[in-house]
Amino acid sequence: MIGPLALFPACTLLAIVFALFGSQPSKSYLDTIVFSAAMVGGSLFYVYPALLVYGVPISILLKKFNVFNLPMVLLASATPFIIIISIGWVEPIGPFFLICFGSIVVAIGCWYTDLLFFKNKN
Repeated sequence: MIGPLALFPACTLLAIVFALFGSQPSKSYLDTIVFSAAMVGGSLFYVYPALLVYGVPISILLKKFNVFNLPMVLLASATPFIIIISIGWVEPIGPFFLICFGSIVVAIGCWYTDLLFFKNKN
């Protein structure tokens, strides 16, 4: 359950890149980093329920079918977004890609958490 905490460094790095190279470069990098941390902290209220409702069952299925590897975990985390885009997304694409980025970061965080804590217990 510490996988979603990978959002903090990933989104901080993303905020720094946007602050440096975005369409409106920020002059206060500390404000950008604090804002990013506040956004991630707020997003954890829906990330953890999504992890419990979608991520845990998907990881159990991947383990059951013996295909629990990083590429499959990443594909499973991006599948809802692939389906939504194929159905037809009419809203601005920027927030959609930001949420997809967060989903992939959480998947990578959960993958490496599983490797770190549970791989030696098999």
